Amino acid sequence: MLPTQSCCATRIANAGDCKMRLERSRLLFKTERGKILIDKLGIAHTVDRSQTEFIIQKKAIPFIAFFDQNPLKAEALISSYIRAVESQCKKGISNLDPRVDRNYGVIGTHVILMDIGSFVAYPKLSYKAEVLREIFLELLPLRQWLQKNHPEHVAYFDRSVQRLLSN
Repeated sequence: MLPTQSCCATRIANAGDCKMRLERSRLLFKTERGKILIDKLGIAHTVDRSQTEFIIQKKAIPFIAFFDQNPLKAEALISSYIRAVESQCKKGISNLDPRVDRNYGVIGTHVILMDIGSFVAYPKLSYKAEVLREIFLELLPLRQWLQKNHPEHVAYFDRSVQRLLSN
């Protein structure tokens, strides 16, 4: 894990209504030190869990699948997505990969970030204008997806973002 990612992961506790925490597992796994993990590309990695920081979060349903299956919850999901991005940006964290199709999920009706691997601490986000700019930029992929797949919800999205940015 890169230092900025570790720093960010510590700062995102409760981001997007998801309870996440970093843990050192020294006490949890005294006898079982090495664990082999196989990534999506089929490459095996040996991980010493007593020396590895990791995040524990509930399993989420991918945002797009949940949105498509729950059209009556569309406005609540859009609002929750916007709040998740706003919360993350206000904590000084920039998401270099704000992809709607793979990085956001839903637990209950709360949108969370499922992949924080592209988070970086961004010092300029201590200024309100920069935070608002980052929120706007990170919400663009959702607007584009809505425009293509659910244009009937773009007006609600636009009003919600306008309200957020004008405060």
